[in-house]
Formats: sequence, structure tokens, C-alpha cells
Amino acid sequence: MSISERLQIFISHTGLNLKEFSIKSAIPYRTIQGYLADERDPGPESLTKLSAQMDMNIDWLLTSEGNMFRSSSSPTLTPDETALLEAYRAADEAGRAALLITAKAMARKP
Repeated sequence: MSISERLQIFISHTGLNLKEFSIKSAIPYRTIQGYLADERDPGPESLTKLSAQMDMNIDWLLTSEGNMFRSSSSPTLTPDETALLEAYRAADEAGRAALLITAKAMARKP
């Protein structure tokens, strides 16, 4: 998985849209777009901002090693959990309701 893919997962996990993430991280919107398009990788200044402003574990961003967040109170999602969360967030209201009903039904033990 590339840095741009991990950054997309991280942004998705925060629940912020790209503009909100840009403001909160203090990294210009266009710069983040470049990272997500895999046009360039974050430099030392942006890595410092991601760590300080967003609690991102830079080792995870660069190597996939360790937890997504520096603080231990934030759990790391598995790729399947991330995919489910992204599908839920991308769905309309009816789709979200259907996903919740399905997940609850599948979680029931016989």
C-alpha cells in the first residue's frame, strides 16, 4: 500500500472532508491533493504537521508499521473495517440504513 493510499485511509478515519482536513492539519489543500494523487510524498514539514496536528503515527504512514495514531487510545482499523466504513460514508441515507440492518443481522449469533 502506498503513502497516498494510507493517507486516504487516515483522512477517511478522521471523518473530515479534504478541506476540513487541510485546515486542521495546517497543510494547504492543493498540497494534500498532490499527496492523494501520488504526485509527491509529504516532506519533513508536512510530516511534522501530520504528527503534531492530527496525531498521525508517521512510521505507519511511511511504512505501514505500527498503529495509525500516535496515541494508544485510537484503535487502528483493519483494511476490511476501513472498506466497510468508507462504503457506509459513501452511501445515501437509505444505503446507510440498509448497511446497518444487514450488519446487525449478520452479527447475531444463532
